Amino acid sequence: MPLSPDSAPRRGFLARAGASLAALVSLPSAASATPASATGWKEPKVTTTYDESWLRELRAPVRQAFDISSHADGQAWGFLRRFLNGWTEGWGIKPAEVQAVAILHGSATEFAFNDAIWAKYKVGDALKLTDPATRAPALRNAWYAGDPEHGLALEDAMQQLQARGTIILVCHNATKRVAGRSARASGIDPAEVLADYERNLAPGCRIVPAAVSAISRAQHHGCTYVKGVG
Repeated sequence: MPLSPDSAPRRGFLARAGASLAALVSLPSAASATPASATGWKEPKVTTTYDESWLRELRAPVRQAFDISSHADGQAWGFLRRFLNGWTEGWGIKPAEVQAVAILHGSATEFAFNDAIWAKYKVGDALKLTDPATRAPALRNAWYAGDPEHGLALEDAMQQLQARGTIILVCHNATKRVAGRSARASGIDPAEVLADYERNLAPGCRIVPAAVSAISRAQHHGCTYVKGVG
């Protein structure tokens, strides 16, 4: 049968479309992304006084970095718990095979600090965050240990998540900002307030230079990424 005048262009278009589809199909999905360390990428030499031990603790084959920039009334911790449970209860992997990295900044920053900071600098007032036990602005970090009698489930408590391998990091830039706010409110020298914050991290929490660069490092060390609640 003789070819119509536009058959050749049409066949060329179909061939190109097929090639494009094949290329798309061959692209790796986000779920199967290969850690940077396995692709030959090598991190430049890092010189820092910050605690880098968290990188050595990234051992689980399934690991995800959570970018948490809002306190959202503490909802982020339930979000992390659902991530861990989804893998262990839904897909049946072992608890040691899944790990979360929470990177705090913005209004979530002060979750990384202990009760002494919350009481001294009236963190609940500043964040408009209510203690469920007192119904008043929080003077303690109730989200660290949990308070099941007043609606803060133990399974969502920061320390319980840490016991499951969760790493909690806090941005130093954000810490300087909240320390500055607390200094203005209290009339105390800003450098003294910042030092006070740095001495009073909640157990197991660590300061990183900047949240955005810590997110990048976590990804380079095999973590996937998700924006946290808020």
